[in-house]
Amino acid sequence: MTPEVRRFPTLAAACRSLAEYLTAIATADAAANNVFSLVLTGGSTARSLYRELAAPAAIDGMPWPCTHLFWSDERLVPPTDPASNYGMAKALLLDHVPVPSENIHAVATETASAEVSAARYEEELRRYFGNAGGGPPDFPRFDCVLLGMGEDGHVASLFPGSPLLHEKRRWVAACGPAGSPFLPRITLTLPVLNHARRVVLLIGGERKAAVLDDILAASAETASPYPAARIRTPATRIWFVAP
Repeated sequence: MTPEVRRFPTLAAACRSLAEYLTAIATADAAANNVFSLVLTGGSTARSLYRELAAPAAIDGMPWPCTHLFWSDERLVPPTDPASNYGMAKALLLDHVPVPSENIHAVATETASAEVSAARYEEELRRYFGNAGGGPPDFPRFDCVLLGMGEDGHVASLFPGSPLLHEKRRWVAACGPAGSPFLPRITLTLPVLNHARRVVLLIGGERKAAVLDDILAASAETASPYPAARIRTPATRIWFVAP
């Protein structure tokens, strides 16, 4: 099953539409369950989205008091470092919206290693989802996961050729230095991403067009080298695409 692809003339237009989509599903989920769990992404493309979510319309429309925020991945840097995904989201979004501090579930990165951070974040997720003693197949079920895609087709901190693409048990894993900037990282695993109720990819940039075309042309049986092709949740999967 291929994802629903929504194409826009500009990244700004894609982000406006995505902010409206998130407001709508968050409102519906909060009305039904009094909670909405949203996984945020890093990367430069997300900056425009976070500015849209911090605009007056989204501030008024989003059920921020019922929204719990998580992260798809993080670099092993302090929260104040320019490379921090949490730091970016804080500056552009969290400092401007009325989300309770106890609803912000950031990755603890001031630890001895990425492995320690990953273990602690998995513990945090298990506490939130009430599954502290559980394990596979009891993966968490986020209401919505936001992802970007790199020019190499990576998502979260799952890169081409990474052994983590074959992870079946862990919710959160550490990976050695990778990507740009070249740093140790902590990432949600593919089973967790694919277990979400909705997975939304925001893709912008002409240099990603060829990778995107290859991914969309691949079938479920195709062994694609691109991690983004492995986002195959049976639930809602929407890609917001701009040049």
